[in-house]
Amino acid sequence: MKERKKITLYEIAQLAGTSKSTVSRVLMNQAGVSPETRRKIEQIMRESGYHPNQMARGLAGGRTGMIAVVTPGIFSGYYAEILKGVDVVASQHDVHVISSFARGEDDYPDMIDRFSQPGQVDGMILVAPRMKVFKQRAPRTIVPIVLVGSYAPDNGWDRMDRVVLNNAGAMNELLDHVRQQGCRRLLHLTGLANVYDFAERRRAFEEYLLLHPTLQGTVLSGGETRAQAREALDRHLDEQPESFDAVIACNDDMAMGALQALRGRGIQTPEDVVVTGCDDEPAAEILGLTTLHMPMVELGEEATRLLFERRAQKQISPVARQSIVQMALVVRSTSMRKPAVPV
Repeated sequence: MKERKKITLYEIAQLAGTSKSTVSRVLMNQAGVSPETRRKIEQIMRESGYHPNQMARGLAGGRTGMIAVVTPGIFSGYYAEILKGVDVVASQHDVHVISSFARGEDDYPDMIDRFSQPGQVDGMILVAPRMKVFKQRAPRTIVPIVLVGSYAPDNGWDRMDRVVLNNAGAMNELLDHVRQQGCRRLLHLTGLANVYDFAERRRAFEEYLLLHPTLQGTVLSGGETRAQAREALDRHLDEQPESFDAVIACNDDMAMGALQALRGRGIQTPEDVVVTGCDDEPAAEILGLTTLHMPMVELGEEATRLLFERRAQKQISPVARQSIVQMALVVRSTSMRKPAVPV
């Protein structure tokens, strides 16, 4: 079968009875074209199967048609699900997504500088950068940047829009539930101090204890992974075996490590110790783990919407915007004592 010859802008202009520059304005969605002429050109494009070169089209209009997403890596479903949300909104705008990894805190300024060069990307989304990143020099760029799962201090980085979780409100709801199960000696298995969400959950835990003086609270550093959490809790059980009746882990993976440590010693859940997590990974439902559901796809979608709103502005406002995404308590068997004890 003979391949159909690709139609050119000049030929489209001839068929429409107009100029090549008018066809270009329609392609770039620019003003200065009558509705009738625009409809005629678009119809010719559809019927001829014309598809503009995305890169050339972007460069001609000062846009690349691409955005960059920078993450510390894909260590869990957290990052993959956020990328999925980014792609959903980006595809609606006919924009492609570039994913790149920052292997350390020093990489972020360099990557931002590189992506900020002309003809690279139209915007950037930084997913959960470690808090140490903000001790680096603040980037000077006209390319809009949105932070996800992090909060920049007032040192130049704070000009970036951000999407964060309602860590405090969600933790309060979770701790209310644990208290209603009769737990009074709570152990918070916290994560790395330079991870914003972990730090916020620890802050919420400590503030909750101040508001409820009848509760006893312990904070135990559990690293970041299931193995690290299990090892940390095993050491704590060796030293203080009966010091807690609830483990409040800062993510599901660490909660699963806690379950392994407890069950390895014959400690029953939830009868002896209540265990909760945060994330609502697929394995959490299988294990019956009470947790906070984190809408990760929604995080990516909201960040990308903010980015495109900024991109549409002719002049970027110095005032940063913040969007808060809600987490929801999901109660399962690891925290359901029967009967529940009234507060």
